[in-house]
Amino acid sequence: MTGNQDIARLNQELSDAQAAYDSAKSTYDALVSQQARINSQYNALSGQISLETAQLQAKYTTAESQETDEYKSAAKAISEKQVTLQEYANDKTAIDAQVEEAQTKLTDAQTKRDTAKSDLDTAASSLTSTDSSIQTQQRALEDQASSVTSENRTTQEAEAAARDTIAKNAISQESSALDAQSEIQKAQEKLNGAVIKASMDGTVTQVNAQPGQLPGSDAVVLNDLKTMKVVIEVEEGHIADIQVGQRVNVKTDSTGNDVLSGKVTYAAITPTTATTAAAGSSTANATAAVSTSTKATYRVEVTLDSPNDRLRIGMTASATFILASAKDTLAVPTAAIQTDDAGNSYVNVADTTGSPETGTEAAAQVSTEGMAQAEGTDTGVTQSLTFKERLTAFLNRITGKQTAEEAMEPVVYPTTPVPVTTGISDDYYTQITSGDIKEGDMVEEQGSGYSGDTSDLLEGLYADG
Repeated sequence: MTGNQDIARLNQELSDAQAAYDSAKSTYDALVSQQARINSQYNALSGQISLETAQLQAKYTTAESQETDEYKSAAKAISEKQVTLQEYANDKTAIDAQVEEAQTKLTDAQTKRDTAKSDLDTAASSLTSTDSSIQTQQRALEDQASSVTSENRTTQEAEAAARDTIAKNAISQESSALDAQSEIQKAQEKLNGAVIKASMDGTVTQVNAQPGQLPGSDAVVLNDLKTMKVVIEVEEGHIADIQVGQRVNVKTDSTGNDVLSGKVTYAAITPTTATTAAAGSSTANATAAVSTSTKATYRVEVTLDSPNDRLRIGMTASATFILASAKDTLAVPTAAIQTDDAGNSYVNVADTTGSPETGTEAAAQVSTEGMAQAEGTDTGVTQSLTFKERLTAFLNRITGKQTAEEAMEPVVYPTTPVPVTTGISDDYYTQITSGDIKEGDMVEEQGSGYSGDTSDLLEGLYADG
């Protein structure tokens, strides 16, 4: 194959490489445009869901209002939008993978195009140099032949042999140049294959490639430590209470008593695993068996609001979901709530305006506290005073004395039943949403009769720490 034929071949290869690059570029640009559109749809719907959820929670704050058809319809509409949001999330994942693949193909096409152009430039330069060398040598032979006066066969054969040798040397040089360029190209391809490029910013958390191995898709594992997530498997009995955007408090052994705040960013609608609870125990005298039950679990992801340098991937954590809350609300001890024969709630309120002569000892105070629901479906109470402070204030109120030591004498007041409407509740306190009761009133707890000391009184108060 002559040098001109090599030039033609390399020109064709460059044209093919340019066409492949243009096609890859067109595909990549189209996918990037589609990716932007999907991201825009996802972000718009996510923001709409967050806004509607916040508005719904602000409008329907009581258990009664949340039983209305209007509330259920609005909640159902939000749930349906969350399903659509998950579909957008799946589309995002798919288009991201397609864009990444198109980027890789575009990079490969660009590399091949650049290599083809370099090969063509090198071959053209080598051919030009070879032609120049041949022409110079031919001119030298012609000058030498003109000076020779002898036209004998031996001289002619020598000249022909010299020309043949020069031509062979030129062809050999051209072939050597092309072989060297081919070896350089192969070496460059191997070098390009040894470069690992990250698809995102992050921290290397695992290296799977070994020296001498060809890198694969899992050669290096990256994680974005700026955004930490807590992954929780929630049983079927609680998953309906978990919503995207819900606030969550997180604790870990590494961060000690510090409470990390976050919110639910993903709640699966299909189960991920099933746990089986079955047990049987035996002793020397008897054997007891417990029936088997299977419960589905659902994946919930909680994204922390801010990073913490004490957190590491793979740590265990405990999460408290805030299911309901009420601030600056009227609350009484749960033990003070009683129910009449008709199922209506009431509390016995002590009459402290007269002399404390007969009646039942008032075991607790009505207080205005911030109430917050805690982990799972149970509720927790956030109290503003310590046990000692509440006990001292209570004793001073019912005795008019200044110290707890002076208030240890039993005090008894008459009580009157007052109908009330209750709100959220836990084992300690219950919210009062309506009723003729106010902050500072003394209420009777069930079973709080006076026994001669302060034990019943202490049972009516609960310590916060």
